[in-house]
This record gives sequence, C-alpha cells and structure tokens, in this order.
Amino acid sequence: MQPQLQQSHHAHLRHRLDEKRLGLCSFRFGSQLSFVDGSSYTGFAYFLTAEKRFNSKHALNLSVWGSPTSKSLQGNATQEVYDLTGDHYYNSNWGWYQGKKRNARIRDTHEPVIMLSHYYTPDNDKLQITTSLGTSFGSQSTTSLNWANVPDPRPDYYRNLPSYFKDDEDLQGWYTDQWLHNKNFRQIDWDHFYEVNQLAATLGEQSQYIIENRIIDHVQVSGSSNIVANLSNNIKLSAGIDIRGYRQHNYKTINDLLGGAYWLNEDKFADGESPENPYLLYDDLDNIGAHLGVGDKFGYDYAYNIFKQNLWATAKFSYNHVDFHIGVNGTTTEMWRTGYMRNGRFPDNSQGNSEKKVFPDYGIKAGLTYKINGRNYLVLNTQWQTQAPSILDAFISPSIRNDYVSNLKSEKDLGADLSYIMRYPFMRMRLSVYYYKFMDVTDQFSFYHDDYGSFVNYAMTGIDKQNMGVELGIEIPIGSMFTLALAGNYGDYTYTSRPNVTITADNGYDVLGNGQSEYNEVVYWKNFHVAGGPQVAGTLGLKFNYKYWFVNISANYFDKIYADLNPERRTTAARGTLPASSELYQNLIAQERCKGQFTMDASIGKSWKVKKNTIGFNISVTNLTNNKNLVTSAWEQRRFDYNDYNVNKFPNKYYYAMGTTFYIGINYTFQ
Repeated sequence: MQPQLQQSHHAHLRHRLDEKRLGLCSFRFGSQLSFVDGSSYTGFAYFLTAEKRFNSKHALNLSVWGSPTSKSLQGNATQEVYDLTGDHYYNSNWGWYQGKKRNARIRDTHEPVIMLSHYYTPDNDKLQITTSLGTSFGSQSTTSLNWANVPDPRPDYYRNLPSYFKDDEDLQGWYTDQWLHNKNFRQIDWDHFYEVNQLAATLGEQSQYIIENRIIDHVQVSGSSNIVANLSNNIKLSAGIDIRGYRQHNYKTINDLLGGAYWLNEDKFADGESPENPYLLYDDLDNIGAHLGVGDKFGYDYAYNIFKQNLWATAKFSYNHVDFHIGVNGTTTEMWRTGYMRNGRFPDNSQGNSEKKVFPDYGIKAGLTYKINGRNYLVLNTQWQTQAPSILDAFISPSIRNDYVSNLKSEKDLGADLSYIMRYPFMRMRLSVYYYKFMDVTDQFSFYHDDYGSFVNYAMTGIDKQNMGVELGIEIPIGSMFTLALAGNYGDYTYTSRPNVTITADNGYDVLGNGQSEYNEVVYWKNFHVAGGPQVAGTLGLKFNYKYWFVNISANYFDKIYADLNPERRTTAARGTLPASSELYQNLIAQERCKGQFTMDASIGKSWKVKKNTIGFNISVTNLTNNKNLVTSAWEQRRFDYNDYNVNKFPNKYYYAMGTTFYIGINYTFQ
C-alpha cells in the first residue's frame, strides 16, 4: 500500500567524468495471457538518471523511474466451477461483446518515483554522508461490475451453480448441462446488460448494471540522511534519519453506464435495514437524488494520512575470529482518516478528519559471526521490534466512518536464526534454523453476514503467530562444467493465540440480536496453520557452464499449502451447540491442506563478446511437465451457512499455477 522510496547510490555510474546520464526503457504486451482466457497485458517501464560530480567530495544524482501498466485480471473460482469447465484457469471476468472479448476487471497503474541524492565523501574514505529527497505519486485504478435491483450477474455466483439446486434434480440437471455445454452461459452477458439498461432509460430509471472504477491515488514525500563512518579498521558505525509523509486517496467513479441513463449514489445493501432512518441508504447526504454520469464519484471518498519519522544506528565490529553487530531504531507513526462524503449511516462521523493516533515504536537487532576457520562459520542473528499497525486494518469500515478498531496497538515481532556455513572446493553448504513470532497483530475486513442479513465489519486483535523451520542449501561441483544444487525449506507456520473479534454492523443499527450494534467474540484457531504459500519447498538442480554457454534444469516440490481461514467458522456463535466429537463439528473447523506437487524448470543461454560489448540470449521454460494441479493459494469464503452448518454451500476458492510457460530474452551491453 505504501511505496518505499529506497536510496539508490548508483555507485557504478560515478567515475572521473563530471557528468553521467543514463536512460533505459522496456515494453511488454500481450493480447491474452497464457492459459487465462479473456486476459491481456500492456506494460512500459522507464528509468532515467543524471549525475553531476562537482569534485572528489561532492556528487549530485537525479533519478526518475516508473512502470505504467494495464492488465485484465483473472478471477478465482471454486473447485466445482473448475470441474464443470474442465479448466483450472477459468476466468469469470469476461464475456463476448460486439465480437470481441471484454473483461470487466481491468487494472491500470502508474506510480512514478523521483529521487534526488547528494553524496559527500571526504578524501580519507573514512566517512560517507548520503542525503536524499524523494517523492512517489500516481494512481492505481481497478474496474468492476456493480448492479442494483437485479440478481448478482456474475456467472459463477453460487446461486448460478448446480450445487445450489441440490434439492431440485431438474434444475440441478439443467444448470449442469448449461455449464458443461454452453460456453456463453458461463461468461458475462454484456448484451443482456445493455438491453436491460436501455429499457430502464426509456422508463426514466437508473442503470441496473454499470462498470465502476475503484481508484487509489497516492503521494509520498520523503527525506533521509545517513552517515557511514569507519572509526577504525575494526569498527564501522552507520546512522540515519528518515522522515516521510504519505497520503492515499480512495474513491470510486462511474466508468461505464452500459447503455443506461444515470446512476444513483445509494447503497443497495443498506436499503430496508432500518425503516426508521430514511437516509440510511444514501452514501452522499449532500447530493441526495443526484443523477450521476460517467466520471462522477459515488459510494465512498476518503483518504488515509500517515506521517512517520525514524532514527536508527548500527555498529559493526570485525576481528580475526569474531564479527558482531548491534543496531537500534526508534520510530513514531501518526495516522488519521479524512472523509469527503457525509454518509447516511454515519452522518456525524464520516466527513472530516478522524482522531489522530500516534504509535511510538522501537527495535533492536544483534548478530554474531564466529569464524571457526577460513571455511566454516557460525552465524546468529536476532531481532526484537514493535511497529505500528497497518492503516488498512486500523479503521472499522473506513469507506463510511471515522472509527478506529478497538484495542488498537503496535505489533511486536521477535525473531532469530542460526546458520552453519561451509565453503570447500568440493562443496558449499548453508544450514539454517529460524524462529519468528508476531504478536498483537490486527486484521480487519468486511463481508455479508447471512445470519444477520447485513454487511458486518470483522475486526480481530491480539493475533499471535509463529514461523519456525529449517533451510538447507548445497552446491557440489562435478568436474569443471557441472554443478549439482540442492535447496529446501521445511517450515511450520501456525497461529498461537485465540484473538478477540469485534463484529460491528455496517449500518450502525442492532442487526446482531443483542440490543447493540456490535458484540465481541473469541476466535478459536490456536494451532491452525497460517496460509500464504508452501511451508515445504525443495529443488534439485543441475547446472552446466562451458565457454559462455549455460544450461540449467531443476525439479521442484511444494507441499503444506493451507487454505486461508475464515475466523467466523471457529467461533462459538458459528459452532452453536454441536458436540466437539461430531463429524459435522470436525468438518466445520477443519482446515484444508492442498496436495503437494512436482514441477520442473529449464533454461539455456549463451553470450558473446563483440569488441568491448557483450550480446547474449536466454530461453527459460517454467513448469516443463505442464503440471496444472499446483494450487498457489486457497481460502475459505467469509460467508457461511449458519442454519445447516453446510461447509460446502460456500466452498473454498483457489488459484492454480500456470502450466508450461516460456520466456526468451536478448540483451546487448555497451562498454
């Protein structure tokens, strides 16, 4: 969310010349991404730098870089949908319109960075001071379908699937037949949208379907200065200060009325939730009834604001048999929300600035390297730090209100890793064990709660989790041309606490059945696995190098890939009075573990010297065996059947890894 403006010394560009300029650019495009129907990508990247060396002590560098891109997004789906289509890359985001594939989810991004740096290096080379001023700005926009007073138009919506009609064999059979044999049925019906909207326009009514544009504009200004001092042959001191301000503006606009006349700024989910408040459904109380057109804002309009200062210092000590370092840092983070719409659900708490919260944080790190001899080392690294919660998780329903999550506090992180490093002509090896613990993490999201019949905000605090495991890397030369490489990780990443959750009605009214608009619960997910990728991964590879030729081939294995949890399924409210020993209870709390999978990769390349320049090419093939069954991510839907405890009513969703993909690169290097 917050781009980091990293310092770039460009030391390789500075030499005895007074001035140096460099410009690089690249361009990529595709009418359709591999495997994913209805997708496309266009990207352009640029990098420009100019440097002026005033004398041997002072140099000034200006750099500008960015990457404008536009891509059509792939949708995720349940396994039922993948099985019905026979395609692990089914994409529900597109449909045919006027003879062309049209995607409803298109993301455009351009966030350039400008950095001005001054370098001061005295003649004795014992001191270097780098001072930088930078800014990052730009926009990210993502289009999406929206609708009013009509059923959910997404083709893979659960009420459009055969499983929804399990109690009606005729309907289930009809929907199954449509999914299996009618390709148009399982894609977006653009023509239907236009027909409905044009009819509504003739009746003086609003569009029933539109394309909205969710926009994130940001600007960041930062300044930093750091010093590196060689105090002696054995001691080096580094210290610095970093100050930055960040503002992120979030709002929606109408991208396309799809043949309709106008759109109203009303929340379809709030309609009817509180008849005693006629203004409840209006997102903008200052423009009730306004007929909105393409480009107009609606839904929400607010900004995040962050002001952060950081002081840090690190001392490194180097001796014959021992190196060690210690570092400290202190940070203050100030955050607040600014609302630009007066929402009908929170008319007195949605517009203007929220309360400002300040989080003072600190950290300390230390490391030790023991040199057993010139070929064997022991390395220990430790750290403890606190850091402010992400502003994305700090507010309850930030699109419509200024309230913070209750009991908001800084996250605490503790970690250590110990490595044994061996370097011999016949083998190089690194063996590491690691342990990291994250405490008092905050997570906040919103979803439609079927039992309450309302959107709710789900704010969890006191989340603790730990990552522990073993890593191994080995390289063994075989003759002068071959190298055998082995790398692997075996991890165990789990939750170690039972976090508290505050569930708040999005409309501020009592829909929770307890006489209030919010209540607290405990999430019983201690010892469940943290999702986010394979916790077991290994690769075995063979490398060949001879006269500027190289060939690499590797076999890979991934396992312990867990579905991301829906915390609501692990609460007392969701489990009801089910006995813990019952099969239904066990199905309710069970966490899916996806099957482990093998893949293979290969690459080949060659380079040549052309006078003082170099030209080269490389060809890479990923997933050589075309394995299309590797799940890269899986998650439980937030919605849940609270009446029958049917975990299959809203089954897990998945993304699968691509099959065989190719990459060809050609490069030319000037001297």
